[in-house]
Amino acid sequence: MATIYRKTDKGQTEIETRLFRLLPRLRTALILVDGHRNDVELAKLIPGDPAVSLQTLLDDGFIEAIAVVEQRPALRATEPSPPRAASAPAPAFEQRRREALRALNDQLGPSAETLALRMEKCSDWNQLMPVLQTAQQLLQTARGAAVAADFGSRFIDTPLG
Repeated sequence: MATIYRKTDKGQTEIETRLFRLLPRLRTALILVDGHRNDVELAKLIPGDPAVSLQTLLDDGFIEAIAVVEQRPALRATEPSPPRAASAPAPAFEQRRREALRALNDQLGPSAETLALRMEKCSDWNQLMPVLQTAQQLLQTARGAAVAADFGSRFIDTPLG
């Protein structure tokens, strides 16, 4: 079984105002909690010990459990894939967005929070591209041309697929 979490009003306040001054690792975890991903999916995105981070956010009232869902077993190669909903992002897009988000957070930490939230809301490549370009410009300013060029080649210049 997997648990889906969402931000509470306290968590949303922390994102908007930094009132509670969360540690950067907890703030990163809080940013990633979106009410859609379960704890197993979040564990792949949250650096360090994701279980401890989620439990701390839960205990301190920044997030709340909204559903417990059954984990689907991994499909075997011989089983057909279930049909995807038309509105669900393609796996290649999801992976590119997730990797770009992680790279941005790794390079800029909490200072990338607003841009990371915008990136999380993107549901297709046309929405994501301008956010990636903004991220590249921010990286150029904060971390230099080499870091920005690497980000661009990994996430903007390389076609999906």
